Amino acid sequence: MMSSPRTWGDYETLDELKADIRKNLEDEATRRTTDELENRLLELIAADSEVEVPASMVAHQAEHLLEYFFENLRRQGGLDEEKYLEITGQSREELLEQFEPQAQTQIIHDLILESVFAQEGITVGEEEVNSKIEEYMGSSSDMEEELAERLREYWNEQRANIESALQREKALQFIIDNAEITEVERVEEPAEIPAEIPAEE
Repeated sequence: MMSSPRTWGDYETLDELKADIRKNLEDEATRRTTDELENRLLELIAADSEVEVPASMVAHQAEHLLEYFFENLRRQGGLDEEKYLEITGQSREELLEQFEPQAQTQIIHDLILESVFAQEGITVGEEEVNSKIEEYMGSSSDMEEELAERLREYWNEQRANIESALQREKALQFIIDNAEITEVERVEEPAEIPAEIPAEE
C-alpha cells in the first residue's frame, strides 16, 4: 500500500513550518523583553517619585483586577467566584488584599505616563485612531455586511479608550527613547525546534 505524503497543515514543506515556529518564538521573546523593559523603567521612575495613592483608589483598582480575574476563570475554565472561593478556602476580602500591591503599582505607573504625555505635549491625532480601528477591524471584508457595520460601530464607540491606549504607548516610547539603556547579550537561548515534527493524522 502506498503511504500518503506527509503534510504540515497549511505549510507546503517542513522548512516553512519550522521557520514560522522560530519566528513566533522570536516575536514572543521580543514582546517579553519589551514588556520587561517598560516595567523596569517605570519602576525606576516610581522609585524616584513621591507618589501617594489614596487607599480608596487602590481598593477600587484591586476590585477591578479581581473582577477581571474571575471573568477569566469563567471564560477559560467555567469556574465561578463562589466555587473558586470554596475550593481555595479564601474569602473575597483576602483575595482583594492580595491584589492590592498590583493595583497600587498599576495606578502609579498610569500616573507617571499621564504626567509624561501631559508635560511633553504628546498628542494622538484622529487619523491615528482611525488607523488603529482599521487594524482592529482586520479582515472585516470577509464578514457579512451587517456584522461588519456592528463591529465598526463598536470600535467607534471605543474611540476615547483607543486614544488613551495610544497616548500610553507614545508616553512609554518617549521614556524608552530618552532612557540610558545598556544592552547586554542574553545568555538564554531560544527554544530548539525539533528536527522532526510528526505528520498530521
